[in-house]
Amino acid sequence: MGELDTTLGVISVCYVLAWGLYGVMSTQTYSYFQKFVADSLWLKGLVTVLWLLDTLQLVLIGHVLYYWLITNYANPAVLADSEFQLSNGNWILSGIIVLLSFCYFGFDMAVQGRTFELVKIALFFEFQASFMDTD
Repeated sequence: MGELDTTLGVISVCYVLAWGLYGVMSTQTYSYFQKFVADSLWLKGLVTVLWLLDTLQLVLIGHVLYYWLITNYANPAVLADSEFQLSNGNWILSGIIVLLSFCYFGFDMAVQGRTFELVKIALFFEFQASFMDTD
């Protein structure tokens, strides 16, 4: 039973924390649409897609947890089979997802690194403006 504490227990705790972060992200998304009305449609679409992907991720994780913890309560044999297999063994699709994840991570690290290099807060807004289309 200790093994389940370190697998499903951790997933359950992280799922609850993820919902908290989802609330923060939803508030930021709402705030973005209220404050930056003049932003380009492309940027607004990107924000919407990221929010939808985060929503989908939480729904899928919730479904898997429900399947493992409620539907198959006291049936540890079900843990041997995966409920979801989105790629269906497709290595190309999996590779593309991994590559895009690393690109996203690399871009985020570059932006964070550049942000910490800024000496004055006014420079931050100049830096931010270079990434945002203010048409």
